[in-house]
Amino acid sequence: MEIANCDFLQTLEELSEKRKQKIRTSADCIDCQGEIYYVSNTGDDTSDGKTPLTAWKTLKKVSSAR
Repeated sequence: MEIANCDFLQTLEELSEKRKQKIRTSADCIDCQGEIYYVSNTGDDTSDGKTPLTAWKTLKKVSSAR
């Protein structure tokens, strides 16, 4: 096994910092389409899940949704 030299580690650190900066300054908005469903521990799987008041109760119901 070879030990990394200081120049290599410095280059890696610089690349890492550039990537972090790019991530931090990237758009924080993602355009999504589709239906929103709500889940609550007080929900009911026989509800439609489309509002907080008609939330589903279990992830099993979420997994079976189309």
